[in-house]
Formats: sequence, structure tokens, C-alpha cells
Amino acid sequence: MGRANLSLRAIRQLSIFFFRAASQLGFAVLDIRDLWEIWVLLLSLFKRKWTVRILVPTTVAATAPSSSKKKSKASGSSPSASYDWTTVLTNLNTKVFPSTPVLLASDGQVASQFFHLGERMVAKDKEIKALRLKARNQEEAGELAATENVSLRGQLNNREEEIYDLKDTVEAFEAEKAMAVNGAKVVARWELMQEWLNGQTDSWDSANVLEQYKMVKITEAELLGLPTPSFEGEPQVPGDMEAEKMPEPAADDPPAS
Repeated sequence: MGRANLSLRAIRQLSIFFFRAASQLGFAVLDIRDLWEIWVLLLSLFKRKWTVRILVPTTVAATAPSSSKKKSKASGSSPSASYDWTTVLTNLNTKVFPSTPVLLASDGQVASQFFHLGERMVAKDKEIKALRLKARNQEEAGELAATENVSLRGQLNNREEEIYDLKDTVEAFEAEKAMAVNGAKVVARWELMQEWLNGQTDSWDSANVLEQYKMVKITEAELLGLPTPSFEGEPQVPGDMEAEKMPEPAADDPPAS
């Protein structure tokens, strides 16, 4: 063929290649309207670059021309009919994308739309990078917060152990203090009792106490009708005067046998 022709099969393969390449290149973040606009713009460029024709067989017999060829020559029409872009676009707008219709534009409008679409793609790419950076920063902040949380938990556990140790120390100190106070009270009471006993012993008249004891025993026997007890043969307790008259033994003299 002398001119470049683009068949319907080629358009279908081109569309499949376009959407597959768009998904692989990261254009999936764009919505379907953006991809549809880009695709229509590409078709607009193809419309201006090539004449899209339906391919027909070109091998015919040279000797006997067919009746269809004669009819085409008589009518003056081309062998292949041009593709109706308006019908295709109308069908796509009404059947595939009814809510987002797209119109074919001129060359200047195509360039402007490509420029704006490029700006939108770049802006969305920057937005995606910013969101990824923000997510990474949040992850790092979360990891740092988790590390600080672990450190704070360790410090809290150490402080709790120190508090328990201090409580044990305070309890032991209170017990020792109570024991010391009780011991001091016991010692003081013992000393006071010892002083009181010493004072009672010094003022105690042994002879009078012995006479009172004998009198109590005799009275008790009389009341019970028992024989009167005898205190003969028992040691005699010297009185105060006799105790003063008795000489104290010398420290060097042996005790009397």
C-alpha cells in the first residue's frame, strides 16, 4: 500500500498496549476520565497523521476487471471507506462513558490538553511522593515513639523496684526502732524495779516480819482447832540492834565454819 493505513485491529492492539503500559508506568493513580482523555487525544493525533482505512484485498485479476471495480470507478469513490470518528466517539460517550463525555479537539486544543494533563500527572506524582514521605515520617515517628515507650517502661519498672526497696527499708527500720524502744522501756523498768527492791530491802525489819508470821500461823491453828505450832529449833532472825552490834567479817578472814 502506498499510504500508511491503520486497521481496526491495530487500533484495538494499540488501545490494549496503551492501557497496559499506563498501568505498568504508574498511571493507575489517575482516574478513568484522565486515561480516557489521553486516549482520545492520542486518537486525535492519529487521525491527523494517518488516514484510517479499512483494509481490503488489493490483488485482482488484470485481464478481467470485476463489476465492483467498474462501479467504484463510475462512482468515483475510494476503494476503502474512511473510518467515522464521530460515530466511534459518540458510541463510546453514550455506551462506555456516559457520565464523562469527551469531544475531539483541534491541534492547539490537543497540545493544551496534553500540557494540562501532564501538569496534573506531575502534580499527582508530587502528591503521591509527599504522601509516601509523610507515611514514612509517620512510620519513623511511630518507631521512635515505640522505642521511647520501651525506655520509659524500663525506667518505670526500675523506679517501682526502688520504691519497693525503700518500703522494705522503712518497714525494717520501723521494726528495729520498735524493738529498740521496747528494749529501752524494759531496761528502764528493770532499773526502777531494782531500785525499788533495794529500797524495800533496806527498810525491811526481818524480826518484826517473822513475829507477824508466827502470830498468823498460831491464829490460824486456833481457828481450825489444830494444835499450836512450835517454832523451836528454827533459826532466829536478829533484830536491827543486834545486827548493828554484830561485827562484819574481814575481807581477808575466811568465813566461819
